[in-house]
Amino acid sequence: MRFGIGWLVNEDFDEAVRCVREVERLGFEYVWVWEDPVAKNDFIVSSLFALNTSHVRIGLSAVSPYYRNPVIIASSVLTLDNLSNGRVVLSVAVGDWRVLWRVGVKPKNPVLRLRETIESLKRMFVEEKVRYDGKLVSFGSVKFGWVERKRRIPVFASVNGPSMLRMAGEVADGVILPHTPPEYLAYAMEVLRDSVKKAGKSFKDFEVAVHLEVFVDEDYDVALNSAKKSYAQLGFFTHLPIVWEKAGFSREEVKLIQKDVLNIPENLIEKIVEKFAVVGTPEDCIRKLRVYERLGVTHLQLTPVTGKVEKDFYALMWHGKFKMLKHIKYFGEKVFQAFRL
Repeated sequence: MRFGIGWLVNEDFDEAVRCVREVERLGFEYVWVWEDPVAKNDFIVSSLFALNTSHVRIGLSAVSPYYRNPVIIASSVLTLDNLSNGRVVLSVAVGDWRVLWRVGVKPKNPVLRLRETIESLKRMFVEEKVRYDGKLVSFGSVKFGWVERKRRIPVFASVNGPSMLRMAGEVADGVILPHTPPEYLAYAMEVLRDSVKKAGKSFKDFEVAVHLEVFVDEDYDVALNSAKKSYAQLGFFTHLPIVWEKAGFSREEVKLIQKDVLNIPENLIEKIVEKFAVVGTPEDCIRKLRVYERLGVTHLQLTPVTGKVEKDFYALMWHGKFKMLKHIKYFGEKVFQAFRL
């Protein structure tokens, strides 16, 4: 199982470089840069990371075709791949619907949009000249003449619903499942195996990644309280009903959660934390991450949170105030090294 660190990079550039160098020094295989239209530009940040590292793979996480035309995405990815000497991995996603709405985007036909984006990108990455005529994605003959040698750049789909999973299994090289509990992962793996097989591909060559927050501290209660404070303020619990159901939540509990995601009852916050995050001492976290390994996950994209956190760490990230370096160091030394033995 491979490991990567992912976060919303809004630190000043010197600090961001220190972070990515630490990711590489510790031996992580990937660094993932998240996309958000009001954050620092993910392609520019990724270029900075590429220029300041030598071997860690550079992951572009949750790039949305609702923000960029697929040809522009292809050009940007190929440029970064050239700059990094072939270290780029791409993940595409519809995007958080609340952010899409805030910037004036209404995502129609998301499954088909993502399918045609992935299909067209994969062709542009390997073929000399590409024309694509889809129902939602369509462009004339495109050639990136400056690319001396093209390669098969892996394209993941950041998805979790059954329809999206089936689409991803058919056309993508892998998936990144966000905030996914083991109970739903087991179901998702079956959906993916079936769709990969129907597409005539081998599941052995298909990547299954999961993104998780890891709240870790020598004191279990400190880690748990940090997770509860963060999750009480995140307000991102927009999972489909089937995800909640597989995770063991009743319909009444889901209604309470979705009624007001910023004011979830205390007892439900703790249950959400237990199901959707990895929480505990380093030994607890190692044990919980092993569960994902046994279920067949090939890659973990992790956001470590260590020590005492008084407020939503995502809000701190958006303002460039989350001191990511210390969290990377602690997790890398206390948890990740156990998987390198």
